[in-house]
This record gives sequence, structure tokens and C-alpha cells, in this order.
Amino acid sequence: MLAVIALVVVSMVFGNLAKDFVAEMEKNPARATAELMAKFDKNIEIVSSDDEKQTVTIRTKSTGEVVTLTAEDFENGRYPGNVSGSTNSAAGTESAP
Repeated sequence: MLAVIALVVVSMVFGNLAKDFVAEMEKNPARATAELMAKFDKNIEIVSSDDEKQTVTIRTKSTGEVVTLTAEDFENGRYPGNVSGSTNSAAGTESAP
């Protein structure tokens, strides 16, 4: 019985997290992707995001590199630490603050 209750509680928590993630992906997929990356890589920090342009600016803590990326950049394999050769005009490197 206790296992069933625990399963229901876990399902509710993960269900809400998944629902929030899906809503964020619809609003600004670049930010949602970056937030997910930042949860797993403590070397990445989200500096800012723009929901209208659907971009996110990320700083790599160890190098100070600051990049602005779109969801398309993530889809094409461009992400913090791997943005060289970017052909997307919305993405690029900026000097660290």
C-alpha cells in the first residue's frame, strides 16, 4: 500500500515537471534547453533570455565565454564550448563581461 502511495506522489511530481518543461519548450525552446543543460553542467550559467526572439545568452564559467544561441543552434549541435563556425546570424560569441 505504501508503495502505491509513493508511486502516485512521484508520478504527480514528475508529471508536473514534465508539464512545466513542455510549456517552457513552447514558449522559448532555447531557454528550456539551456536550463536543462545548466542543471547538469554547473559550468554553464544563463545570463539572459529573450522570449520574443527565442534566444538565450549563456556564460561558460571556466572560460568566461558568453554566447547567444537559438533553439536552431542547439538542434545543429552548437552549444556553449562548441560555437565556432556558427553560420546563424542570431548566434555568436561575445566578450565576457
